[in-house]
Amino acid sequence: MYQSSRVINLTVVVLLAMIIFTAPLAGQSLWLRHDHKPAFSLEFYKIEYEYYHFNNYDTELLNMNVYLSAYIPASSDVGVVFEIPFTNFSLSENSYIWDSRVYKQSSVGNPYVGIEYENPKSNFIGTLGIRFPLSNDNKPEALSQGMTIDPDRIEAFAVKRFNIYASAIYNYRSPKGFTVRTGLGPMVSIPTETKETWFGSGPDTELYLRYFSQLWMEAGDLTMAAGLTGLMWLTSDDSNIGEMTFHHINLAGFYQIGIFRPGLFFIAPLDNDYTYIKDYTYGLSLTFEFEKSFR
Repeated sequence: MYQSSRVINLTVVVLLAMIIFTAPLAGQSLWLRHDHKPAFSLEFYKIEYEYYHFNNYDTELLNMNVYLSAYIPASSDVGVVFEIPFTNFSLSENSYIWDSRVYKQSSVGNPYVGIEYENPKSNFIGTLGIRFPLSNDNKPEALSQGMTIDPDRIEAFAVKRFNIYASAIYNYRSPKGFTVRTGLGPMVSIPTETKETWFGSGPDTELYLRYFSQLWMEAGDLTMAAGLTGLMWLTSDDSNIGEMTFHHINLAGFYQIGIFRPGLFFIAPLDNDYTYIKDYTYGLSLTFEFEKSFR
């Protein structure tokens, strides 16, 4: 069992460690709609690995990322966002010789606190946020998988790095039910220790750029969305633009039932660094949005 466990550990570490240095980092979910009302959300994300990486193992039902978040309006223009990430690594070994063995590891990630500014008379949204370094570096398999499952929040499970975000978003909503959202913003990643580790902690402060475009369509209580997210490592030593950036296609759908809004997500990678490891990520969100609003 110890030898098999070491095989899993080495596979996850070697295959995923390169993501830390080729993929920039992002902030909170881009796919949770707030409408400037108090809201609480639970998101569940699962991963479909490339078969040849874990051909002797099956992912368990609870092998996933979970995000608990809240949006609280503070005024007619400003809202406060909170998020707590959690990841659970759970694989079962297939064998015709001995009973199936299950390898488990879980960890709380790095919580996020941010503010959003949106003037209802304009199409501009501004955000500012911080992730605090609270993840457990004694849980490498769980944290590695947590970063792979949701590429738009990879730093939610990075170790010993303090992350500061800002973004500017253009949000145009047409009278016919279409909404276009596009934005970009920097993220500064500051190490909390000067000791270099295999997990990416080191003496260098890094700068990243996140950018995205989304198209939303509303038809009654049904909302559909599609978009592209991109991330660029601005302080990378590699001059190859392909190694400095990576991109994902995102699809989402939501249905409003009173104050309850369930949603579905699908994320497909476009870069070899990710497609080599996983096929896609899929997920479910459960949002409770209350009627009280400052507007």
